[in-house]
Amino acid sequence: MLLETLKNKFDKVYLLTMTNRQDRRELMEREFSEIGLPKPDSTDFIRYYFGTPFPFNGLIMNAFNASGKGRFSKPNEYDCARNHYAMVKICYDLGFEHCLILEDDILILKDTEKLCQYFNNLPDDYDVVQFGGFTTDNTIKEYTDTDDMWVKHRKVGVWTTAGYALSRRGMQYFLAFMDSVKFWVADGPLFKAPLNDKIINTYISNIPLVIQADKNIVASDIRDENNDTIDYNNQNVYEQGIDINDYFSVK
Repeated sequence: MLLETLKNKFDKVYLLTMTNRQDRRELMEREFSEIGLPKPDSTDFIRYYFGTPFPFNGLIMNAFNASGKGRFSKPNEYDCARNHYAMVKICYDLGFEHCLILEDDILILKDTEKLCQYFNNLPDDYDVVQFGGFTTDNTIKEYTDTDDMWVKHRKVGVWTTAGYALSRRGMQYFLAFMDSVKFWVADGPLFKAPLNDKIINTYISNIPLVIQADKNIVASDIRDENNDTIDYNNQNVYEQGIDINDYFSVK
């Protein structure tokens, strides 16, 4: 049921993973199996996009920052941005109308019927849509405190590339932002998307459909205790009030 729903809404699903993170692929394959989705790469519709560890991300980050053409604070932020750019560029160049992009540390809502309801009710005019997010801005509650499944959040940018979809115009926007504004963190264009509501339509689900696993349990390739002090478990206003038991767990 969920697979057919996704096929009706998207031309391609990419799941970003690093070649050295078999632990994360095992997590995602278990979740996919539980919600009735095939193992990535067993079908052309849902594909892994493989990134690789690269020892010179810091050099590239410094070059971008020095040139003023990009802005990064952590070496692997560049690598993440480059991988997301590649997935969006592939989908755009191959002529896809809608793409769904996921990361390999997400915990998906267990209720497949509810997932289908949300996907079946995606706004016809969306260009950018996020299925999860991070913000410390309490204003987000003004948008999500509703029975509407999808809401525009014009005054609040929401971080994360955990799960998002783009229309063809959304792909154009993402690529143009990275090409012409600044080559920034992967979720930078998504964070800024609501401010561009005169040219693109940006939505977020009124509840998270995916949340990201605790980085203390599933280690991040970008952040650690030395370079990131954000308390993601307690500072995320968008996830306040959710029942963690409604989502898959790592164990």
